[in-house]
Amino acid sequence: MIWGAPVRKLLSVTALVALAAIDAAAAADLPVAPAYKAPVVAPVSYYNWSGFYIGVNAGYGWGDDAVALSGDPSSLFLSGLTTGVFPATIATNPRGFVGGGQIGWNYQAGSFVFGLEADADATDIKSSGVVVGTIGIPRTLAGSQRLDWLSTFRARLGVTPTDRMLLYVTGGGAAGRANASVSVTTNDLGGVAGSGCLAGTCESAALSSTLWGWSAGGGVEYAVRGNWSLRAEYLHYNLGSLNLTAADPRFPAGVNVTNASAHFRGEIVRAGVNYKFDWGGPVVARY
Repeated sequence: MIWGAPVRKLLSVTALVALAAIDAAAAADLPVAPAYKAPVVAPVSYYNWSGFYIGVNAGYGWGDDAVALSGDPSSLFLSGLTTGVFPATIATNPRGFVGGGQIGWNYQAGSFVFGLEADADATDIKSSGVVVGTIGIPRTLAGSQRLDWLSTFRARLGVTPTDRMLLYVTGGGAAGRANASVSVTTNDLGGVAGSGCLAGTCESAALSSTLWGWSAGGGVEYAVRGNWSLRAEYLHYNLGSLNLTAADPRFPAGVNVTNASAHFRGEIVRAGVNYKFDWGGPVVARY
């Protein structure tokens, strides 16, 4: 037939179109694969020590110094000192409570922290002593030393082995209110008040002064929660000496006197808590 070839072509094209339609329908029924998305990585925030802070502290202080004594050649005390009736020192090893507050500022650069701090503590670091001896008649030697308050103003240099732990060294100036006293009195005779001083020597002196010196030490501080941190600290302080002369007003100046010297230096260990005011924001690690 003449039209046999065209018919066969038409049938072939029709079949191809039908097959393509079937494939498209089947593909439409297949589930669509989800598009791949990279996981979201959150930035890691680290504690930043930069900023101003205030806090409180409490601890214990002690020293090894005593009130050292000497006398002029005419001194009754000197004769007792050379014969061993009286000791050359009294009011040894002062000890006591310390407590107060601090304010400071830190700046963190990498793992290093630089800062300034000032503190003021009430103190009860003190010692006293009494010795009774006989030089002809009974006589009493008494002495005392006491530190009423201590304030330091220091630089700090620290390193952070972990982001919330700060190890530091510190040093700078110090000031404190120091008191010392000494007396050598002749005991009353027969219980009659004032009879001892009439019969012998009664020397006494007391001095109070603000002394200036230096302090140095170190510590560890740990950020516990939010802007709060806890610390433990050691300080050595050295404020110099108080020198005083105990005299009896019945004698000429410089005659029959007892000299005393008290050196105010010691150690302090204390714990504290600080609150930091935010400055500069957290340190954020790269993704």
